[in-house]
Formats: sequence, structure tokens, C-alpha cells
Amino acid sequence: MSRIIVQSLIADHLKDSPFTVQEITISEKDVDSWVRFQVNPQRFLPKIFDGNWAFPDQHPRVGTIRVLRVITGSDEVTRVIGRQADKIFASPWIK
Repeated sequence: MSRIIVQSLIADHLKDSPFTVQEITISEKDVDSWVRFQVNPQRFLPKIFDGNWAFPDQHPRVGTIRVLRVITGSDEVTRVIGRQADKIFASPWIK
């Protein structure tokens, strides 16, 4: 279910719809589409996705994640950024 919500948030972002911070629930089947940032970025700028930015083997827990931002990176991929506990994650993860 969270994949559908992520896709919807991305579609809204691409249509320049207003964004509000919200909480969504990540299911067991969707945790792999989220990956943890290696460093908590101070600002959410497109360059945060440059280079080796993620721990591809670290995913959030099943449960609630607070969606903070939707952003298109320098790589032209639009991702949802969320916080769970003290860690930052992004979805989708493109292998």
C-alpha cells in the first residue's frame, strides 16, 4: 500500500501540487523500496542523491514513517524522503 502512496506523492509533486508533511505506514512488502541515507542531509537539495548516498541494505522497520519532502534529484529520479526514529530514508530505491 505504501508504494501506491509514494507513487501518488511523486505524481502530485510532478504536477506542482502543494505538499504537506504526513505520516504513512510502510508494509512488510514495501520496506525494500526504502533505503537509508548514509548521512542525514542538512538540506534537501537535488545534490543529496549524487554519488553513493544510500546504504542499500538498510531499510526502515514496518510501521509509520513521517514523509518530509518529495524531491527530484540531479539524477532526474523523483523520490519521497521520510524520517523514522532518528534515521532518514528515501523511496523508491532503484537498484
